[in-house]
Amino acid sequence: MHKAPHVIKKNQMVGSRARNRIPRATQYPYGRFDIETGAVNMLPSAIDAERAVVGGMLVDRRIAAEAVELLNADDFYSHIHQTVFKAVAALFSANRPIDPITVSETLRSEGTLSGIGGTTAISNLPFGLPFFDSIGEYARIVREKSVLRQIIRAGGVIQNAAFAEDGTAVEILERAATELQDLTERAVGRPTDAAFDISRLAAESLEAAESFDKRKLIRIGLKDLDRLLGGLEGGTVTIIGARPSAGKTALATQVSLDAAKIGNVVLLNSLEMSGRQCMDRLIASEARVNLQDFRSGNLSPVHKGKAQEAAATIGRLPIVIDDGPELTLATLKSRCRRIRAKRRRLDLVVVDYLQLMRSDGRASHQDNRRLEIEMFTRGLKLLAMEFDVPVVCLSQLSRAPENRRPPKPILSDLRESGSIEQDADVVILIYRPDQADGNALELIVAKHRNGPTGVAQAHFLATSARFEDLRGRNREWL
Repeated sequence: MHKAPHVIKKNQMVGSRARNRIPRATQYPYGRFDIETGAVNMLPSAIDAERAVVGGMLVDRRIAAEAVELLNADDFYSHIHQTVFKAVAALFSANRPIDPITVSETLRSEGTLSGIGGTTAISNLPFGLPFFDSIGEYARIVREKSVLRQIIRAGGVIQNAAFAEDGTAVEILERAATELQDLTERAVGRPTDAAFDISRLAAESLEAAESFDKRKLIRIGLKDLDRLLGGLEGGTVTIIGARPSAGKTALATQVSLDAAKIGNVVLLNSLEMSGRQCMDRLIASEARVNLQDFRSGNLSPVHKGKAQEAAATIGRLPIVIDDGPELTLATLKSRCRRIRAKRRRLDLVVVDYLQLMRSDGRASHQDNRRLEIEMFTRGLKLLAMEFDVPVVCLSQLSRAPENRRPPKPILSDLRESGSIEQDADVVILIYRPDQADGNALELIVAKHRNGPTGVAQAHFLATSARFEDLRGRNREWL
């Protein structure tokens, strides 16, 4: 029979060049086939340790409680052990008896009993196990193997994303960093009593209340506002909302500057201005000179000296300005990790501003702006809690205040406001009755999850992009 000639398709390579373009091994769900050696490498697992955990759960409710606290069903390699663990966990949560019979009946009602070998397979799990009071060490082994499998799978996902060019190189790297960091936290784990020791938490809360002045709070630097808020606390999100040119960026940069001057490490993410423009504002604000004159080089010798002194001071401060044009939640998380690793701490994160953040290429809500903003605000809250830092995020307001007399902003004026109101711990709205330079404005604390709302008053010096206290005026409280 005549054999058809082999046709090399477009862009197809042969020989050693082809071998260099394909992965050395092919990944399968339960292992890896090495193309060059022909060997099959199974995924890491510890079947005996898994059996000890699941078998112990079937005979001792205390062990079941310990296992449910330490492990998830996905940590088990064996499908049988996974299935039994889920059934035991469900019985434990429902406060029902746990033994081979009740587990068998649960799986029978779900239609999964025959798929794991029936009642006999479940009854055999505790058979021959040694006596033990705790499965802590067995659970550690099971989790260790689970993390190794997840590392392998994450590596495959990252490799596939790179081959498919699913995003830019930076996006794929940031995705990889996030995946690996999550796995690191999973591997290290956290002591189980950290989440459930109510007495310890109560003692810490009482101690913090008795020594409020010693708590790690970042002051905003405006007396009226600090009196309302107390300061910015780790794990919280503060939204500063205003119409364009009302001073929200000036307030955020001033908070960053004042925080850094007392030793706090600050990450300032600017999506609207370049790093140079941010620095111009910081220098003008610190030196109290006219911003436009500073940029155009028209400062008097006295003011030029003040600007030089301010620049030298700011240059020594622990402020990191990142003006990368595309900020995703993964990018922001990666930046925070990088700064914390390099400087050993991170004390304040500022984002200017919310509506300019971008979804990564995998997001499912890119065509729905409201859902996208929801994802951003929830992500910022989770980031604040994970790094235990205050996050200050600027937000645009809609045009609704312009149709009001007086045009004071309210919470619902925040663009795509539903999730912003929900996830924010504090919302500050800037109201400038008079746009003239140096006139009074109101900083409306429209939401304060852990304290009073109210109106703080201040001067805004637009020419130097600086806020100052308003002394000798009546305060208005809501």
